[in-house]
Amino acid sequence: MLMLNANSNELSTRKNDKERIPNRNNPSDKSFLDSRDLRLSKSRIPIYLGNNNNRNNQQILSASRLLDDLYRFNSLDRKLSTDSNSFLNHNLPASVRINQNLHNRLNHSQHTSQNRSSLFRQRPSITDQIRRSVPSTPASIISKLTDETCSSTMSNRTSKSTSKNKKSIYDDYLPLCEMQKGMKRGEIIEGILRINPRNYNDAYISAPDQGLDIYIKSLIDRNRALNGDTVAVKLYDAKEWTISYTDIDLNWDKWKRDFDTILSEEIIVDLNNLKLNSKDSNKLSLGMISSPNDSSKTKKDLIQGEFQNLPLKLFMLDVEILKANIPYWPEFIQRTGKVVHIIERNHSLKMAGSLHIDMKTNICRINSRDIKIPPVIIPSNVVPGYILQKQESYKNHLFLATISDWPVDSLYPKGEIIKVFEEIGDVVVEHEVCLMTLGIDSQDFPDEVIEEYQASYPNDWKIPLEEFKNRKDLRNDCVFTIDPETAKDLDDAVSFRAISQNLFEIGIHIADVSYFIQENSKIDAIAKDRATSVYLVHKVIPMLPHIFSQNLCSLNPNEDKLTLSIIFKIDSDGEIHDRWIGRTIINSCCKLNYEIAQVLIELDESSMDDRNHFHQFPKIYGKWTVNDIGHRVRCLNKIARKLREKRFENNSLYINKKKIYFLLGENNQPIAMNNYQLQESNYLIEELMLLANKYIAKFIFKKFAKKGMAFLRKHAPIDFKSLNNLMKPFQKNAILPNNIDSIASILNASKSLKEDDPIVYKIFSTCLIKSLKLAEYVAVDSRDSASSFHHFALNFDKYTHFTSPIRRYADVVVHRLLCLALGYSSTTTLDRNQLKMIAKNCNTRKYNAFLASEKSSEIYLKAYLNLIGSFVCEAVVFNVYDHSFDVIILDFDLMQRIYTDKMHLENSEFVRDHRSACLKLYWKPIENGPQFDRNGLEQTIIRNSRLKVELKVNKKFEMKAIIAHPNGTFIHLE
Repeated sequence: MLMLNANSNELSTRKNDKERIPNRNNPSDKSFLDSRDLRLSKSRIPIYLGNNNNRNNQQILSASRLLDDLYRFNSLDRKLSTDSNSFLNHNLPASVRINQNLHNRLNHSQHTSQNRSSLFRQRPSITDQIRRSVPSTPASIISKLTDETCSSTMSNRTSKSTSKNKKSIYDDYLPLCEMQKGMKRGEIIEGILRINPRNYNDAYISAPDQGLDIYIKSLIDRNRALNGDTVAVKLYDAKEWTISYTDIDLNWDKWKRDFDTILSEEIIVDLNNLKLNSKDSNKLSLGMISSPNDSSKTKKDLIQGEFQNLPLKLFMLDVEILKANIPYWPEFIQRTGKVVHIIERNHSLKMAGSLHIDMKTNICRINSRDIKIPPVIIPSNVVPGYILQKQESYKNHLFLATISDWPVDSLYPKGEIIKVFEEIGDVVVEHEVCLMTLGIDSQDFPDEVIEEYQASYPNDWKIPLEEFKNRKDLRNDCVFTIDPETAKDLDDAVSFRAISQNLFEIGIHIADVSYFIQENSKIDAIAKDRATSVYLVHKVIPMLPHIFSQNLCSLNPNEDKLTLSIIFKIDSDGEIHDRWIGRTIINSCCKLNYEIAQVLIELDESSMDDRNHFHQFPKIYGKWTVNDIGHRVRCLNKIARKLREKRFENNSLYINKKKIYFLLGENNQPIAMNNYQLQESNYLIEELMLLANKYIAKFIFKKFAKKGMAFLRKHAPIDFKSLNNLMKPFQKNAILPNNIDSIASILNASKSLKEDDPIVYKIFSTCLIKSLKLAEYVAVDSRDSASSFHHFALNFDKYTHFTSPIRRYADVVVHRLLCLALGYSSTTTLDRNQLKMIAKNCNTRKYNAFLASEKSSEIYLKAYLNLIGSFVCEAVVFNVYDHSFDVIILDFDLMQRIYTDKMHLENSEFVRDHRSACLKLYWKPIENGPQFDRNGLEQTIIRNSRLKVELKVNKKFEMKAIIAHPNGTFIHLE
């Protein structure tokens, strides 16, 4: 529910300001342990990071840490229960039950195993590492650690850890050399594993040729990989691949001629044994659940009904024929494969859920709240005795666990309980679980970091005199900040000066954070690891210590501050005539918030003397007046409008997702909520920041691309095929437009829909958001194709992040490159490989921070619903299934699934024909309520149906939606 813009948080990420487990060796011991004591250290082994022509791109652990990990592995308690397979399919949800016989075809005992234990060790945070102050290992020792030695170590460990009496369920991982050979041959593909949040058995990685995602069809084929892990997937033979008739149908007009050439031959049609793609199969299975009158339909009938445009002969063509004759076959043939190596374990290995104990097998498991995480087996001998004795008392408690091991002979991973939470739904508890499962470091900064800061910048520190000589002095200019009311870390300030009647000077001044953070210092190590500040509803988890950012860097009013500035000469049409980049010193005259800035924008010059508008105007320092500042804000806004108009004329995309803000009371509990309305003052600052980032990107590219060190932010094009697939059901009924195949067509559709029907526009924007890819940081080389670093949503050739160094490490990196290019620094430890690693970490951390912010809003919304009981709102149907349907909650831009078995129904009936579906609901009469005839108790749900929905939160702190009974009553069934 955070505001999401199409450029993946480029436009709107402005600053927005228990019980513990006792000693397992003594079940009666109720003393509490710090959760850090239970944390395992996750080692890093030499890992080939993909077929990127960089054989030395490996992360090698220092000898001292590797030896330490070996010692710890050998000393691990090996008394874990070995009887977990008897528990495999007992009392588990259908979505995660696995056919155990599938493992037979996957058992290749000759494969050398990857170091299993290292994959499940918890990597200590940089904060913990600094506290430990472990000395580094000499490079001469590190160089002796080779792939061969580590492969040998991995093989030995696995052979010892696997029980001789138990048969392997999973394959051992391929050794690095075999994996690399497979990648070169194109038989093995590297990718990030994505597990379907609605169906745990389905997983995918992106295809490198932009074809259909590569499908991994079961837990067994995933081979112990977790959601988000970087994996190597070996493709199955083509006979195991499937054809997506849905994609062929979607593009039939365009592809028909190519297929007709193949179909001209005589083909016998027999659809009874046709092998279907999972997407097609799901469609037909839904069709089979249609009304009783349709029960006699054959598979042929269903296929003909679903794919009316396609000739029956087409369904008899096999994959090999299509591969040989259609050059664009990856667009409609879905390859399948299995994981053969985990290249990098990106998952935090932490999960939260409920504890279940099987007394017959004496095995405990934790079922995760997140369906993408498998159940975790907790050996009963490590579960505290008082929990085993009082199982019912802990039935509704929330358990936080870590995955510690996943042997090849265990269907599910094994783990340990870290913490037990009694109050499910408590705001503090839910946030703690959220942060831990996402791997976000929320600990206080170590004393060593604060001491380092205080030693370098004591309380009486002042800007050195040489800085005044070497920087452009702008302290006499009218410079001010515009931020949210609660903001404390002020990254940016702006200024305006008229040069002539139609030529102006606009200054964008950014805190010079890189001046204060020395490369490879302790504070730099923490900032590099955290990579970003995390914005929650009730607090901010900072990238930098507040004492550092607020005292030294933040552009507070009436204080001399060091800045990096980009100053434009620009005319009233938004045309750039010149620009200057360099180090400056400013002294902000005023700290404006968006509300005050908006008042200044809306007032004309004649109204500026009316003090009634400014009863809360912030203090102004220096010679400047309210009139001076108001005039400059209005001038900046006029130019920002022009810049915005030009950007949209150049096909820049903008999707504004609703953002909710909460009024908090005691203990940070929500007492009210409302939608946050963006104003022109928000867009003013946004546009100036985009302008600065765009031109800094051009400068960085010019100076560093030849070295492969241009640190930019790219956004890959939208998946138009996926977008049109989502839109197709709405296009059939002319709800949404056809032929969306370019950013220009997206913008035209957005404009017309927003004017004609805002609710249909909401459907369209939801389809867009689902199809957009994430923006990413990249280290760009001049030899890279321009399309590889183009920013799709903004439609900028080059873009980077420069304007928020207090809260984004990527900006600190850009500042360092700028200072190197401008001659302010002569050396840097940065190189292309380091920049690629920094980019990778920044991408991961930024995405996790986004998820945490979204989750925080969800937690507070549920807490507020608990407070008020329920909330009735408008919704529109987005999709219809056999026993459920998805709705968009219009007040929150929130998608909710409503299940028919949770409604007061006699029964329901799913009916579908070619590309359309409906769900007929037959409601039960309500006793003592108004009497309806049978027709009055029927309701039809189709896409774009407008409904009244009630939101409530259940005892498990899950938000549930229900639609009203025909008599207007909301009835929730648990």
